[in-house]
Amino acid sequence: MRTLALSLFVFVMTTFCTLTYAAEKVVMCHKDKNTIEVSINAINAHFSHGDVTGECGGGDEDEDDPETLDIDGDGYTLGDGDCNDSDANVNPGADENTDDGIDNDCDGLIDEDDTETLDSDADGFTPEDGDCNDSDESVNPDAEEIIGDGIDNDCDDLIDEDDTDTLDSDADGFTPFQGDCDDADASVNPDAEENTDDGIDNNCNGEIDETSDDEELDGLRHIVDDLLDRLDIIEARLFTVDTDEDGFSPEELDCNDSDNAVFPGADEIDGDGIDSNCDGEDDNT
Repeated sequence: MRTLALSLFVFVMTTFCTLTYAAEKVVMCHKDKNTIEVSINAINAHFSHGDVTGECGGGDEDEDDPETLDIDGDGYTLGDGDCNDSDANVNPGADENTDDGIDNDCDGLIDEDDTETLDSDADGFTPEDGDCNDSDESVNPDAEEIIGDGIDNDCDDLIDEDDTDTLDSDADGFTPFQGDCDDADASVNPDAEENTDDGIDNNCNGEIDETSDDEELDGLRHIVDDLLDRLDIIEARLFTVDTDEDGFSPEELDCNDSDNAVFPGADEIDGDGIDSNCDGEDDNT
């Protein structure tokens, strides 16, 4: 009786050990010739060397294909898009962890929910790199500034900064377009007081070291003269601006710079009563 009990115990323990061992091992075909058993933790390394699951020369076709094997048990195989089948936290259905440096959801992007580190417009710069508009690939720290588009193309916090007429370089509140005659000197601008002995046109009125000729000393004449001087400066600058963007400014004989269909060389339109080509008459009337 004691012998029978001992035999039964040995049988049970042998079966238990065999099942436990089998659960921790995977049968693989090594180099297309040797059937081996490997630890499940080492299976990816064997896959990388071209080994397949199953016995050499036979076995289930799906078991031989790593694309159909869900090693980490997360419900996704390599064929389903699991980009790391040894980590159950990484698969196409996982949430992206935005600060672990891992592509958790297998979409080819790392930490993409962190907009500061995501290059949305694929221009080579993220917001963290200084891209000030990551939805426009033409805007980034390496871009060329485009004058006249009203956009900070190169992300230096300045708009159209290469256009010196619209840039207030000395931060005195006036640009050259507004009549600043020396935009490198903040003490020189249309609002500055004239210093009568420094040899500089401090108030940008076209005169140097002028003294007041306001006999009544009420300042009115000086104010009027100053306003007229400013208007002359602005008018002169406007004369060189191509407002309607037809390629001609008033200085270039555009006779209607608010209509881009009117400029020197434009085609005349019969009977419209407009001098389209700015030659002084409506040629076809």
